[in-house]
Amino acid sequence: MRKRIPHFHEKRGKNWVAYYHVVRKGDKVVWTSLGTDRSAALRKWAEFEMQPVPAEAGSFDAIIGQYMKWARAAVEDGTLAPRTYEDREKYQKVMLTVFGGKPFEAIESQHVRLYIDKRSAKISAKKEMRFLSVLWNWARERGITRLSNPVAGVKMPKEEGRDIEVRPQDYWLVWECGDQLVKDVLELAARLGTRPQEVFDLSWDKIDLAAAPMTVKVWQNKVKSWRTVIADPELEAILARLRGDLARPKGKVLVDENGAALNPLGAFRYRFLQARTDAMAKAEAEGLDHQDFQLRDLRPMAGLAMLDAQGMDAARRLLGHSTERMTAHYTTQRRGQVSEAAKIVRSTSNPSQ
Repeated sequence: MRKRIPHFHEKRGKNWVAYYHVVRKGDKVVWTSLGTDRSAALRKWAEFEMQPVPAEAGSFDAIIGQYMKWARAAVEDGTLAPRTYEDREKYQKVMLTVFGGKPFEAIESQHVRLYIDKRSAKISAKKEMRFLSVLWNWARERGITRLSNPVAGVKMPKEEGRDIEVRPQDYWLVWECGDQLVKDVLELAARLGTRPQEVFDLSWDKIDLAAAPMTVKVWQNKVKSWRTVIADPELEAILARLRGDLARPKGKVLVDENGAALNPLGAFRYRFLQARTDAMAKAEAEGLDHQDFQLRDLRPMAGLAMLDAQGMDAARRLLGHSTERMTAHYTTQRRGQVSEAAKIVRSTSNPSQ
């Protein structure tokens, strides 16, 4: 049972709760609204009473609970990617086993270091502590804490970047095993060179269907900028099929059978995983050389294909990089440096040289 807090009053309805600061001034009782969030209300109460913030309002559990509530709303209004929310939901479950029940502001850099050292999965520890950093900055922006971020300055485990080069046979085998929805996502992602979330965010109002050729504007959330892709005949054919008989289609380009915007964590994820599983089984049964890949691996595949076809500048523009140096690093990471064979004086295969 919670200890009663003086002058702090709670009112409940069937589907709501509200908190008030209640004091008597002369013959009157003054009720001041503190809002509907208990933790935030307790912090306001502490300001009115000039008292320390109650422990429950400053606990790690309370703060991360507030953040996740905010994050859910951010996903709904499109300012936070669903995948980001899903990842942070996983992180918080692990972090609560360590920091749960403890004061939020009691977390110091030494605790971050200890967390990383004791966690056997080092890359997971790195991601969880990066989330703690995001959480801390979020709390500072809202006046929940004034303390410096304890994650700043802590050396993180080194994370190796993905270096998978998706080959045409890998791509087409999964494509063949997928249903039409999976095929559409794979083709758009591969032809546009998008990051995973970008392909699901494509909307008809950013596609100029009347242009010859058509153009597609892609919002790059990572760098907060637009890039425009000029469609080739194959991409135009895909868009025309998805458009159907609609003269002026609205909403998202990728929708499910019910016409709802495609959820990357819902129907598509299940179907894509099934297509990958079926592709792997088919490869094993037929003795094919096949490597599995994720949707995010199609972006570098598109960059490499453009590099081979039209050169570094074309690959840079497709990927939306600001410099060719970035594109060179991005592609070299997967393929390595490319050069011609060295010229030698004598060849063992051709002694006449």
